[in-house]
Amino acid sequence: MKMDDEKYARSIQDKLRELIESQGLTYVDLSAITDVPPATLFRYTSGIHTPNIKYVAKIAHAMGVSVDYLIGLSPHRNLGEPLSPDIMALINSYNRADERTKKLVMMQLEPNMTDFEKEAVSKKDEMTD
Repeated sequence: MKMDDEKYARSIQDKLRELIESQGLTYVDLSAITDVPPATLFRYTSGIHTPNIKYVAKIAHAMGVSVDYLIGLSPHRNLGEPLSPDIMALINSYNRADERTKKLVMMQLEPNMTDFEKEAVSKKDEMTD
């Protein structure tokens, strides 16, 4: 592996691990959005494997960061506007909620979800059942 490749691989490993932890996600959650198996995501964060560019792009999009940030070429994390404090509060509260409360929240939000969002939630539920 070339020096630059090692640098990029290490950046993906470190930044992906940090993003998953900071957003309160599990490998199953991220898998539902990206179609990357949870075990593979674990291998990426452990440095066992390095994702190909297709998966780097999917993961970056799902995490709301640029590919350049994920591979260490840019210090700028967000693709666009940062999340507002009220949205961050909702995300953090949801992540702390018990499963029953999460299901109630999802039932309330479902009429407003896009087909892509509904599919991602459905995949996540299938993986956790």
